[in-house]
This record gives sequence, structure tokens and C-alpha cells, in this order.
Amino acid sequence: MNSSTPSASKKVYCLMGPTGTGKSGVAIELARSRPFEIINCDSMQVYRGLDVGTAKVSQALQNEIPHHLLDIRNPEDPYSAADFALDAKQCINEIYARGHLPLLVGGTGLYFRFLENGYTNLPKVNKSLRVHYESIREQHGNLAIWEHLNTLDSAAAKSIDPNDFIRIVRSIEIYESNQKSKLDTYGSQVKQSDFVMVKSLLTVPDREALKLSNRERTRDMLSNGWIDEVVACLAIQNDRSLPASKAVGYRQILKYLDNQISLDELEQLISHATNQYMKRQITWFSNEQNAITYSYMSSSIVRDILKQWFV
Repeated sequence: MNSSTPSASKKVYCLMGPTGTGKSGVAIELARSRPFEIINCDSMQVYRGLDVGTAKVSQALQNEIPHHLLDIRNPEDPYSAADFALDAKQCINEIYARGHLPLLVGGTGLYFRFLENGYTNLPKVNKSLRVHYESIREQHGNLAIWEHLNTLDSAAAKSIDPNDFIRIVRSIEIYESNQKSKLDTYGSQVKQSDFVMVKSLLTVPDREALKLSNRERTRDMLSNGWIDEVVACLAIQNDRSLPASKAVGYRQILKYLDNQISLDELEQLISHATNQYMKRQITWFSNEQNAITYSYMSSSIVRDILKQWFV
């Protein structure tokens, strides 16, 4: 098989769901049962140095089961959904060339969507463009850049918080690449997927139970070096607007390091941010097409998914 030639007969097995639903653990058990290689589908786990706060699997598990698209960017480097689609496509073909099966795992719904819809011809992230607009931001502020986007693509601008520098610049980048709005650019890209997406979605029948679990997980992560991890990142690149700083919890830890909040307040703020993120993910995945759903609390998830995938 030529690994560079995609085929619609190739299946991509997908395990998706909100934060805290145990996707990584389920994926490991699936990979112990079949010859899977795991492809990360979490937008923050692509960054080096963000291990505790993004709940990356241990190095021992990475050594046991092949993992891809983990630790592929420095915290200061942007990484778009279009970048992911290109990288994931290459991984999938290489995995099949080895006679194995690709298992896409994560909670970044946009990444799944881009791979499924074939958004592979969008412009890659242009680091020099980001540097240019960083200079403008330093002189005139974020709002000036947002207003510039508004003159180019008002629909895109109205969908983005004026303080979200990364998304603003990305939208400008897309417009400048072809002189089309982001909506028109995406619309012209949609095509039949190169792969058959076999999707399993972990659902949340009891949100209060997951909120409690997320609170406990936050406490454990803070006890296991999360704050030190942020300090280490700042020591390497003291820039609080890095793409990686969008990860849940990192902004709150920066407030703690600035003595703006106490440790107890930090835990509460991170738990709240995690639960808000969970709610947004639940809303996103509720619109997922052709996904078979499983309660994340079920004790038979692995067996049930394998039955679905390998009837």
C-alpha cells in the first residue's frame, strides 16, 4: 500500500468526548485489545511542557502504545485545526502502512471536524505574520487588530472576542491568503472525507458527578506539579499571551503566581473554568453526526466499543 495515497476505504477510529470522561484510559484499553496507534486530538497536548495541566498520558504508557501529535510544538508556536488535519492525515496513512489502525482520541471537536470535512488546503500558520501583528498590538492594542479584521471579514470579527489575539490573527491570515471570508473559505473546502470516520462519543448522563470528579482531578493536578509546570514555561518564554496559555487553568495559575488569588481560590477558579469548558464541549458534541454514544460512567465501555467497531 502506498502510504501517501489516501483511500476512502481507510477507517479512522475516533474516541471523543468532554474533559474528564476518561478518554485516555479507554483508548489505552482499546489499544491493548487491537493494533491501534493513538493520534492525539487535544489542542493543548500538542505543546511541549504542558503535561500535568493537559493530563497527558505517562511516558510509560506512551512507550507501551504508540502515540502521535503529542509534544510537537513549543508553547509559543501557533497550531491550527488546518495544521492538525494535514498532520493527522499523514499519521493515518503511515499507521496503515505499518499494518496498524489509527485511533483518534481527544476533546477538541474542531480537529475531528476538520479532518472529516477535508479542510487540508487552508493556509498553514504564518509565524512572521503573527510577529508583525504582535508589534501592532504592543503599539495600539488588541482592539486595533480586531478592527482591522472587521474591515476585512466582519462576520469573522463578530464571532471573536476582541481580546482573542490568536484567533483574530488566524482569521486575518485566512482572509489574506485568498481574499475570501473565513466562512466562504471553509465552505469552498468541504468535500468528501478521505477516510471513513468511525465515531464513538462518551456522554455525560450526570453532570454533577463529573463536576465533582473534575474538582478532585484539579486538586490532584495542583498537588502533582501543575504550578511548577507553569513556572517552568514562564522561565523559558515569559510571554503570557502564548497560544498554549489558552489551556484551561493556566491563566488562573498566572493570577496565583501574581498573588492576585489564594490557593483555595485558584482551585475554585480552575474547577469553574473546567466545568464551563465541559459544557461547551457537550454542546459541540451534541451536534456530532453519525456518532455512537456511550455513558462515560459505564463499566463496559471498552467491550461495547469494540463490539461496535469490529462486528
